[in-house]
Amino acid sequence: MTRKNTAEIDEQRRAGAWESVAFCNYVPVVAAHYSRERPGREMFVRGAQRFREVLDRLEPGAVAVFGFQTWGWMMHGMAVPGKHWDEPATPFAQVDRAIAARICHPSRGFSYERWRPVFHELLERAKAVSGHDVP
Repeated sequence: MTRKNTAEIDEQRRAGAWESVAFCNYVPVVAAHYSRERPGREMFVRGAQRFREVLDRLEPGAVAVFGFQTWGWMMHGMAVPGKHWDEPATPFAQVDRAIAARICHPSRGFSYERWRPVFHELLERAKAVSGHDVP
């Protein structure tokens, strides 16, 4: 997130970076009782309104969307045009005032090496739009 390894940043900068992060489950209820059990359609549909409220309240510059299915539902729920469940040419999209990135869900074999460049490009794109550093 800070684009530096732990040895290169002091405690204050590390704390500041984490203070700038918010976490939100798109589906705001217990979705399953077992691993690999996905939320149902209705759960994703209900999640759209709450997610929009979170975006309006926090006004993020960048949104990392973990999960390809969640990406599709988020794009659909936020009325972003396109084929939401197809693999996009670019993993980025404008969602309200934020830049969003489509990233593999950690439960599906997340690779730090594969997704780190996408995450860093997300932060760079948000910085270019806002004019200031996003942690």
